[in-house]
Amino acid sequence: GIAWSREVATCRPDYYKWNQWLFLRMLEKGIAERKTQVVNWDPVDQTVLANEQVIDGRGWRSGALVEKREIPMYYMKITAYAEELLADLDKLPGWPEQVRLMQKNWIGKSTGVRFAFPYELDGKADKLWVFTTRADTIMGVTFCAVAAEHPLATHAAKNNPALAAFIEECKQGGVAEADIATMEKKGMPTGIFVQHPLTGDKVEVWVGNYVLMGYGEGAVMAVPAHDERDFAFAKKYKLAIKQVIAVEGQNFSLDGWQEWY
Repeated sequence: GIAWSREVATCRPDYYKWNQWLFLRMLEKGIAERKTQVVNWDPVDQTVLANEQVIDGRGWRSGALVEKREIPMYYMKITAYAEELLADLDKLPGWPEQVRLMQKNWIGKSTGVRFAFPYELDGKADKLWVFTTRADTIMGVTFCAVAAEHPLATHAAKNNPALAAFIEECKQGGVAEADIATMEKKGMPTGIFVQHPLTGDKVEVWVGNYVLMGYGEGAVMAVPAHDERDFAFAKKYKLAIKQVIAVEGQNFSLDGWQEWY
């Protein structure tokens, strides 16, 4: 027979009170934090989906078109342990190399520089922050691209119905890196200009469907001459491409992307 006295039911208060107790301790410690992030939202199931639960841009159960939505949630601050986790992956000799690599990619450490493009909007000075792993290409910046959910995109869309419609379109579809890599790069100018921090040149801000709000600052400095995605985008919208890195014996041409760029 079944010993019902030994049953564990997670819906009973004598069980979940410990979940709550533990969570509150984590909150006090700052290991859990509340923040707003862009997630996959299933409008039919009214729930958040993991990237793996989005199949061809649709919810795996409902088949509804998934939306990108910004909602506040509680997150575990695993970033606090990222360095430790990365370093200790080497101490797991029994683990398959492939699994260790997946863990490493999942932690996703990027080494780079965070800096700002100043601008003025409605008489107020502000800064557009970007993150780059290639600060050596800063002189090749010809435009900046922001995610559809970025505050500058929201501001520009207020009086621009076409841009507002484009932003809504960007919010359809999953937030998985793989989906973004394969989809057609689309964009629209915001009409807002920021200032290049070194040259003082005016740099136009575009909304790009390939920019993720969850990575870095939700904005990228675009260097079309030396970044394949930016190159394709600049060619499509006839934006300036400025070479700032050369390789001896190689010829830079705008005809097509080459690996050495």
